[in-house]
Amino acid sequence: MDILSLTAVELAKAIREGKTTSVEATQAVLDKIAASEDTYHCYVTVEREKALQQAAEVQKKIEAGELTGPLAGVPFAIKDNMCTEGTLTTCSSKILENFVPTFSAEAVLNLEKAGAVILGKTNMDEFAMGSTTETSYYGVTKNPRNPEHVPGGSSGGSAAAVAAQECFAALGSDTGGSIRQPASYCGVVGMKPTYGTVSRYGLIAYGSSLDQIGPLTKDVTDCATVLEAITSHDPKDSTSMKRENTDFTSALVADVKGMKIGIPRDYFGEGLDPEVRDAVLAAAEVLKAQGAEVEEFDLSLVDYAIPTYYTIAAAESCTAGMFTARLVNVAGASDVLNESFITYANEAKMKYLGVKEETLNTVGAVSEDTARQMAEGVARQAGSNVGVGITGLAGPGGETPEKKAGLVYIGVSVNGKTKVNKYQLNGNRQKVRETAVCRALTMVRHALVEEFL
Repeated sequence: MDILSLTAVELAKAIREGKTTSVEATQAVLDKIAASEDTYHCYVTVEREKALQQAAEVQKKIEAGELTGPLAGVPFAIKDNMCTEGTLTTCSSKILENFVPTFSAEAVLNLEKAGAVILGKTNMDEFAMGSTTETSYYGVTKNPRNPEHVPGGSSGGSAAAVAAQECFAALGSDTGGSIRQPASYCGVVGMKPTYGTVSRYGLIAYGSSLDQIGPLTKDVTDCATVLEAITSHDPKDSTSMKRENTDFTSALVADVKGMKIGIPRDYFGEGLDPEVRDAVLAAAEVLKAQGAEVEEFDLSLVDYAIPTYYTIAAAESCTAGMFTARLVNVAGASDVLNESFITYANEAKMKYLGVKEETLNTVGAVSEDTARQMAEGVARQAGSNVGVGITGLAGPGGETPEKKAGLVYIGVSVNGKTKVNKYQLNGNRQKVRETAVCRALTMVRHALVEEFL
């Protein structure tokens, strides 16, 4: 029997029937991790000895008839933004590199009550802010279907671990697609449950009004089974709801008659691969032929969905923090402002932003090239979609025949596409700086409009 090829439900059945054991299954998947982890890098932490010990304890309970459920003895992986008692929980960030929780997330506890064995913690975009699993402090996760491609994110480590047979199922979290998108990229099943179905207690939040914990599995049966296991009303989570019916596996029937399938026209426009479009529409036709109602509709605001996730970082010289101050005057700025640097000195521009010494020596700090490198450098340093670099001569003093007081260069970089504008501004030192900030804000707005409309 090829243990690793089994689904979670199939494995639990084989363990109950005595065809294998939880220890054997755990050892098999640990061996797989050891063999392929250097290639895929799905995990931040693997608890080898703890997992084998837990598997042995679970196996005893299975043999004693104390654990009879459909997931008993199955090795699971947990996304690294869910607290696990005694096991490192980092959110794939250096900030939490030594954080070991004293408690476990409710969803993890529910899995353990069902007899699951916890293998370790999977890699993710740092603090779940990303969609590629490339921003982790602990390195990039590769897609097992094609290591040249990203696995999606932010639950990319969990999805990749399932696809690579480095676990039998995993938990991820989804704010705006962080389970569903990597599941799609890695060819596994992922689901964001209805809000309040699964307790968020112990989940390190990204956006509490949207965050949900959900399963990543090999097939739909596993997905429904895992969801049943982790669903519970939890008074420790104020958003948790009491569901009367949690029998999700009963919905696993080949009957879609009367089901309404929505096709959002907005998603089928520019940028969609024709092969993907045709596959989705073909699937809709299959469902329609089986009695489902297929209906097209418009969402109308899709173009604005991506920009709402964007973050900004600023590098200021002559404005010395005035641009950043304008941003933080708006409530909720912490959701979009990652970092800000005041780099008056050339040494600071080189040290924190990566501005080239050659650039500063040849064309100077107040130049198009420097503004460009400041914008691109701060975006790179902060991991932001938008970077702003402002450098200039506010005056009085510092003028040359070629560079008069009021000369300002502003660079705005959006997803690596950078534009620099040159301005010769009038007025005193304060007026020049205030006007530069206004021009920078206008450039950011125009750049985002060009990016998405």
